[in-house]
Amino acid sequence: MDEITHSNVVQHCSNFILGEISRLEPLLFDGLCSKSLLDVASIYLKLFVQANWTGPTLSTSDIVSQLLIPLEVLISDDGLRRCRDWLGVDGEAVLEKIEFPFLLLVARHIFSASSQAPHSNKSKLWFITHLKSVFVHQKFIDEKCESLKTEAIACVTSLQADPPSDLHNADERNVDTEWKLLAVGICRDYFQHSLCAKLLEEVRLDSGLNINLSGIPGKRTRYQQKDIAQLVLTVQSSETSRAASSDVPPDLPRVEPLNDDTVLEQVKLLEPVDQTAEIHWLDQCLLIALW
Repeated sequence: MDEITHSNVVQHCSNFILGEISRLEPLLFDGLCSKSLLDVASIYLKLFVQANWTGPTLSTSDIVSQLLIPLEVLISDDGLRRCRDWLGVDGEAVLEKIEFPFLLLVARHIFSASSQAPHSNKSKLWFITHLKSVFVHQKFIDEKCESLKTEAIACVTSLQADPPSDLHNADERNVDTEWKLLAVGICRDYFQHSLCAKLLEEVRLDSGLNINLSGIPGKRTRYQQKDIAQLVLTVQSSETSRAASSDVPPDLPRVEPLNDDTVLEQVKLLEPVDQTAEIHWLDQCLLIALW
């Protein structure tokens, strides 16, 4: 058997969209869970998210020229219908106005085709991208789908019960935290509260942070005469805490002034609070996930 390539996947999926084959069956190739195939799934998933969620806008000509996808696959009414039909799950249709559904179809087909591959063949990045693809797929379907839930939870529990051998190396700590935080979001979507709580606790303990939510007397408005308890989140680092990332993007959103006649720009607290501590971006995600 030959090794699977980007052109193999695109040609096979295009044949289905154009009606040349009746079903989108898994292709049998060596290296079904190879890094090159993972790269294809990851790129297509990211482009789909860019086109439908984050921007900047993608044009049809860009996709055709860069990915060598036949133009008819992207614009034909029959092709779009077949694509949306395939992406429907448990009788639930995907949203009508999604852009370039073929991109999501390719990514999801890769993971569908490799579902029976041995667990040992799949890297941690494979599982992370697989989880992301389920998360994105579900976001474009109004109702929660039992099949997608089963697929996601099975992936999460497999990683917990039998993680790949390189998952807990010191250099892979951030990757371990990333997939668990991703899994937390998915578990919340599917109301898997006990699994969600377990994953959050694992991430919290691994972070090495001392996290405390308390109240400190202070004033929130300009005309407030009496100090009352203000909710304060304090985070203290330990020796095992991550150092704040030095590669912070320079184009982060600015803190805009409130310009409010009543509310103060900053709460005035009776006790000093250190507001200069820098926290690693993954630990910031943890704090958001906790509350």
